[in-house]
Amino acid sequence: MYKKNVPGVEFVGFVENLTELYENTRVVCVPVLSGSGTRIKILEAASYGKPIVATEVGAEGIDLKDNEQILIRNYPEPFASACIELLTEKNRCEEIGQSARSLISRKYNRNAVITKIKDLISDELLYAKS
Repeated sequence: MYKKNVPGVEFVGFVENLTELYENTRVVCVPVLSGSGTRIKILEAASYGKPIVATEVGAEGIDLKDNEQILIRNYPEPFASACIELLTEKNRCEEIGQSARSLISRKYNRNAVITKIKDLISDELLYAKS
């Protein structure tokens, strides 16, 4: 599947201490080409202020704006170029990561999620009564 000993790449497997992992991570890559569901790892990476490069499928269901809070690239060369951009341009890397963190902390915090669930339930109950 993956080549072992790829220069500059570490395949860590199961991680017990996510904070330590993210402290040592510069860019998070989500090259998902198929599948469905919410990409929890994107929310997680953004909460740590890490910049993310993903495909449209990889970022599906999450309200991050391309080129502001995430870099969306669907083909190999642009995907690789976006990763290199973030690895070589420290300010851009920090800007994307912090913008993602800010949005995620506002939109996906516990209180915001509870409010959204309550609103959805209220809407469903009103719809069912009519």
